[in-house]
Amino acid sequence: MPNDEQPSGASLVADEPPRHDPAAAGWEPYHDEGFIGLVGPFWSRKSGERVEFAFTAQPKHHNRRDIVQGGMLMTFADRATGMTCWYANERQPQATAQLDMHFVEAVQIGDFVEAKCKVVRRTRALVFMSAELVVGTRVVATANGVWKTLGKPNNEHQPGTRDAGKPAARPPAFDPAAAGWTRSEDIGFVAMVGPIWARRAGDGEQYGFLAETKHHNRRGIVQGGMLMTFADRAMGRTSFHANERQPQATVQLDMHFVDAVQIGEFVEARCKVVRRTRALVFMSAELVVGTRVVAAANGVWKTLGKR
Repeated sequence: MPNDEQPSGASLVADEPPRHDPAAAGWEPYHDEGFIGLVGPFWSRKSGERVEFAFTAQPKHHNRRDIVQGGMLMTFADRATGMTCWYANERQPQATAQLDMHFVEAVQIGDFVEAKCKVVRRTRALVFMSAELVVGTRVVATANGVWKTLGKPNNEHQPGTRDAGKPAARPPAFDPAAAGWTRSEDIGFVAMVGPIWARRAGDGEQYGFLAETKHHNRRGIVQGGMLMTFADRAMGRTSFHANERQPQATVQLDMHFVDAVQIGEFVEARCKVVRRTRALVFMSAELVVGTRVVAAANGVWKTLGKR
């Protein structure tokens, strides 16, 4: 279970175990641009009539506990299940409508993570998917999601092809610092995909991020993996501060994608503690651009113990 809510300080990533050689096992690099290119590479290979996907956990993927950040696992699950859906659905353009992720066990730096994806059901407009993320025979996460079909077949997601979608022209630049936001001090995966911004709001903090070109997907809008990473971080930090700053881990996060986020927009998280028990904190959040809701999330965090 990824946990990133530890006190700040120097973090030393543990030595990697002997590296798995994907190429020697028949995997080919999955070339992509934008956000997937930033966090990858991912790997793919043919298995009968199916295409499988995987990635090697690298030091850039770590969190404050020196294991793989949950945002990386969500990004990978979204991409792997989405590509499996695309192949099974006549390669029609599509968008993730919802993804529900359960974190089962920590992924160590150097682990080779594979996605075992399954089409649960197809309708004219929707495809229902499930997946297990595994390291060898060990299940580290599970995912269930829904993809919406957008139109006729094309090759916009074809592995190895270049990005057909270019980020849309930026709206007038927003300056978080001028609006009272402070850049968060992060490490590892969150620092790479950020920065995340924070500011005081009553007794707590608000969180936001400015959508940059590096966050784009093949349609030129913000990749879902970035929105999930941000939601996980914002809700996790809100839970951490509300729960006496106790170490914790994300157990589950369910994300609904409501509207596209354009490059240049500033996304804020409106987080709420739904309930606290001795062991668990239940959270909800809306991601907004101004007054426009772009995503909604619910999640559960497990308390690991007093510092």
